[in-house]
Amino acid sequence: MLKLIFLDCSSGVSGNQLIGALYELCTSVQKKNFLTAICSAFPDSEIITPQIVPCPNHSASGLAITVSSEILNQPYWNEEITFSSIRNYINTLPVSFVIRKQIVAIYTLMQKSVSKTRNIPEEQIFFPPLKTYKTIILITGCCLLFSILQPDKIYASPVSLCFGTSSPPVPEMLELLANIPVSIQYSQPAICTLEGVAILNYFVTNYEPLPTADIESYGFGIDSNESKTCLCAILLHKNQSEHDQPKLQMPAITDTIVEIRCNLDDMTPESIGYVSSLLLEQGALDVYTTAIGMKKNRPATMLTCLCKEPLVTKLSHLILLHTATLGIRLYHCDRITLNSEKVPIETSYGTIHFKISKGFGIEKLKPEYEDLRSCAECHNLPLSVIKEEAYRCFYHI
Repeated sequence: MLKLIFLDCSSGVSGNQLIGALYELCTSVQKKNFLTAICSAFPDSEIITPQIVPCPNHSASGLAITVSSEILNQPYWNEEITFSSIRNYINTLPVSFVIRKQIVAIYTLMQKSVSKTRNIPEEQIFFPPLKTYKTIILITGCCLLFSILQPDKIYASPVSLCFGTSSPPVPEMLELLANIPVSIQYSQPAICTLEGVAILNYFVTNYEPLPTADIESYGFGIDSNESKTCLCAILLHKNQSEHDQPKLQMPAITDTIVEIRCNLDDMTPESIGYVSSLLLEQGALDVYTTAIGMKKNRPATMLTCLCKEPLVTKLSHLILLHTATLGIRLYHCDRITLNSEKVPIETSYGTIHFKISKGFGIEKLKPEYEDLRSCAECHNLPLSVIKEEAYRCFYHI
């Protein structure tokens, strides 16, 4: 069963519209969790509450956000707010690493569009404090709601732009809309904001008509009490068919390795550990042990060494020399692997290498444990702190 969200942007799109509409899709428990999370994230703003606003044919929901001018006395909110200070502030928010990464990515889209259309270097773009703080609240709210709702796919209609008014779309908004279908309105009102378009840019996977599916819930989001336009969000469920399943092809065999195995029933764990370390030092790809039972119910250990073909003779000799076994078994195995490389990342605690593996449409990354451990020991900090800093620096957030 697929969970889908469809966003009707025929009246434009703004951060507050999205929050109001997505909020109405939530269950009562999800609504409570959302309000707790966003109020905890922004204690310096005066109360953030959902307000139901009557519209001509229905009611709509929106968040009333009142930002106190006291925020200007807090760190990060001086007269010249740059993207760097915004990013630093986002990284202090008490939300998950994934949410912080999403907020920074959306703000990066906005920053790049302003830089390109105004021909200003990104580091020289300055943001108004109160408006920026409110924009961060709106983006955070949308990221939290998408995280709570956990849709498999997010659809949207073309975005309506209103020309012939006193506030036509600004160039940076049109830059963000470059890859999004739009429709032009000359009489019907429509509201579009930069953060609303950036959020669509980041989250929406399909711009096409409402898919055939069962409607579970719907909601309308309004930009402000004075606005006569609103955005509609619909939560749908669809049975997953073969058409929805990704078509996978058998990856090509990358190379061949050899497994060297032997059974050991009269060696101490320390002796087996010594042999394992020795094999790794001499070029083995991996060495591991498995608990087994041998004849006469004797508990024993199976030693397995993985290596490339040229090392078979050398490593087999080491196993026969340093263990009590009288013979070994060889298994030639075809192997499918991702292509991997190590990339050094500079952090405030030192250099940490990330292992990045790619192939077959898959990408994985992981900081090297030895680097994490070295930095943790050097600075007397938990490994988790070093790991989080490593990911933050890797994603430049």
